Amino acid sequence: MKNKLKAIIFDFNGTIVDTMKSDRLALNQIVEAIPEKIDSNLFVKKSIDRIIEFHKLVDIGIEMPLTMHRYRLEKTFSDLSCKYEELYLNTYLDTFYKNPCVYPDVENILKKLYGKVSLAILSNAYDSKEQNIRIDMTSLRKYFNDIVIAADINAYKPNPKAFLYFVPKYQLEPDSFLFIGDSEEHDILGAKQAGMHSIKINFDNNLNDTAADYCCNDYQSLSQLLDDHYEF
Repeated sequence: MKNKLKAIIFDFNGTIVDTMKSDRLALNQIVEAIPEKIDSNLFVKKSIDRIIEFHKLVDIGIEMPLTMHRYRLEKTFSDLSCKYEELYLNTYLDTFYKNPCVYPDVENILKKLYGKVSLAILSNAYDSKEQNIRIDMTSLRKYFNDIVIAADINAYKPNPKAFLYFVPKYQLEPDSFLFIGDSEEHDILGAKQAGMHSIKINFDNNLNDTAADYCCNDYQSLSQLLDDHYEF
């Protein structure tokens, strides 16, 4: 028996867009602009280490979320004994914004679902303005009834409050919603705690040990899962 759905909520980073690919493109642009000869792989590795560090500092209240990009780049330049300048931040943001790197077949599945079920995005981004720019750059906004940035509602995944934001707005029970995301911790476990259905999409083919109802590794297989297990 298929589950009846009234609404589908998508994560954005890592689910609709390949954020790591966009990030790497932007970091490589910085490397090309640095006068000193820097190994691009080393620069990327150091910057990833620093972004992981930053998120931990935000979680314990030491850093402010909106300083993320500057903090990361300043620390990475320091790690590599290079002089940081503001133009590098501008270079990063310009490239990052303009290259959202939408995964293959995303628009096809949105066209398929559009008009049959309510569609929404729930993004864990710190910076609402930045995330909305990136969403606009995908040209996919037209398919969504709602785009919700966690910073705007002061509730971040996996907190069930972030997911349950949609329940009174749509006047639906949680089990009428399906959440689709790539993060086990933030997307799948959060949706489960909120009482929603969930599908984990992981493009690295690592689909083991998930609490999701179903899992897949691309949008074609996601489309098949929706056909097999849900009705709208």
